[in-house]
Amino acid sequence: MSAIFGMLGSTSASDGVGSLQSSFTTKYECDRSSIWFNETCGLGALEQWINKEEEYSPQPYQLDSLIIVFDGMLDYRDDLKEKLDVGLEERSTDVELVARSFMKWGIDCVEHLMGIFAFSVYDESINEMWIVRDRLGERAICYTHREDGLMFSTTPKPIATYYDYDINETFLKQYAVAPMQLKTHDPYITPWEKIRYVPPGHVLHNQQGKVTLKEYWTYQSQPEGTFRSEEECHEELDKILEKATRACTRTDGEVGLMLSGGLDSTTVAAYAAPLLKRGDKSLHAYTHVPLSEYEDSAEILGNERPLVEEVLKYYPSIKPNWIENRERNAYNTVDDWLEILEMPYIFFGNAPWMLTIYEEAQKSHVKIMLNGKHGNFTISYGSIGVYYSELFRNAQISKLVKEFLVQLKINQKIYTALKRTLRPILLSYRNKNKSEQFFKEYAHNFFSTDLQKDINYDHLNTDESNVVKRLKDIYQADNLHLRGTISTMCSLNFQCIIRDPLSDINLINFCSRLPSEYFASKGISKKLVRTLMTHRLPSQVLDMNRPRGRQSADWGKRLESEHERILEDLKESQSDLFIKYPSNQLWSQLVRDIWTMIFVFRTITIQKFKGGEKV
Repeated sequence: MSAIFGMLGSTSASDGVGSLQSSFTTKYECDRSSIWFNETCGLGALEQWINKEEEYSPQPYQLDSLIIVFDGMLDYRDDLKEKLDVGLEERSTDVELVARSFMKWGIDCVEHLMGIFAFSVYDESINEMWIVRDRLGERAICYTHREDGLMFSTTPKPIATYYDYDINETFLKQYAVAPMQLKTHDPYITPWEKIRYVPPGHVLHNQQGKVTLKEYWTYQSQPEGTFRSEEECHEELDKILEKATRACTRTDGEVGLMLSGGLDSTTVAAYAAPLLKRGDKSLHAYTHVPLSEYEDSAEILGNERPLVEEVLKYYPSIKPNWIENRERNAYNTVDDWLEILEMPYIFFGNAPWMLTIYEEAQKSHVKIMLNGKHGNFTISYGSIGVYYSELFRNAQISKLVKEFLVQLKINQKIYTALKRTLRPILLSYRNKNKSEQFFKEYAHNFFSTDLQKDINYDHLNTDESNVVKRLKDIYQADNLHLRGTISTMCSLNFQCIIRDPLSDINLINFCSRLPSEYFASKGISKKLVRTLMTHRLPSQVLDMNRPRGRQSADWGKRLESEHERILEDLKESQSDLFIKYPSNQLWSQLVRDIWTMIFVFRTITIQKFKGGEKV
């Protein structure tokens, strides 16, 4: 894992990469940092080793006329070595494998590389450069292109510092209104003018000063796979998850997991814990627990510790860490996160415990932090209500009748069975623009009239009547890019790489071939994971009727002691984007409604990001 940077086309390349290197080494700890340059090109890397083998291939790495810098972690390395067929050693590093791959296939090597990565290849013999970002954008890379050349970096601030670029006001507007979008929405701009992110699944090519972007991967629904039975499907899925977890846990250091009581992270735990145990390692699990004075409701489960404790009975090799840290809250961690991310952020509710988890993991020498965030797009995707709507709209009445009979068997009452079968169908028509109406009210309450005119809501109206199409729509959203950007910044700060076995490309391809009924049917939402994990997770976790888990459910209670400081900050936060809200009305709403808190805190965050000046 590395921060990588470089410059091409300028006679001051050595000064440029020297400045970038200084920015990184000043801020981050590293195992090694080096630069390479000639008259018009420079490359550099700040290395943070996840595996000891990385010591043997200093970056920038040279192979014939190629000079390469690499950030990330390759998966399925043995398969790649077999394709390369060049007698590579066991300790061959990722950057060496990328170099060998480029020598064999050129830039088409991206089709053969698996894992999470961003890298740059410079061919000195032809004076051309390529910059690559992985398929889902789990590692970030950005660039600026000017008359005097191309400069790239893992993070944008060092580039902005070198060129003295201004803060990007359009970025701040987009940040202020999310998940709504501006009519001129551009997901790949950065907080600084003239700097852009390479989009996920893209290659940037610089040839004779001309820069082009080419997409090499996008999510595609595949022709439906054929299985003789669901058991055969589960057998193949099990093998994929086993291999994905093994690839994601490849490190000489310790492995951690952000573990809740939900289906995704518990599934990751169920695969990772036995795998690590076979290698005489334990899985370090980190679970947020709410304040002791917080009380759950009948519908919401904020304290997931009892569920995690049930998982620990299944996998006793897991080392639990219960994260409460009552001193931290969404407000008093803003400065910390702005320093870590170098950009405004949106996860205020989760910010306190995420910060503590990373700090505690660093103390335990965790080099890989697992999560299951992508599970909603793969194994735990699938709403039974959307499936019923799909059956109705496709006139598959016989299947819908079977689903009604399943509901009747479960509920024993005709009225209840009819309600649970037909209600989602009616709501899919009535609630077509539900998200749009929901956020329009917040826009009216918080944003200036001019800003409201610039907002577009169309993307919020997702298709609720087709399981597979809805999944495809999800992959078009910006949150994959944003998630990768945040993960990259966290990994550099805490010297651990963030991995999710549930975002494995083989798993994504597998799920893209499944028909709707594998995701949801027979009265079961998220059917794929619930049936696969029947004997591997506790029934309490798998129970469809248990209260819904909610992370950071105690966020409002944590803020109670910050009343005066927050309102004082709001008075000082002058903004042309937001409407001034009467403070006597705002406080009671702020600690009860999470979206009110989020939009209010964005005002404060923008002000702090800009150094206190008027937004």
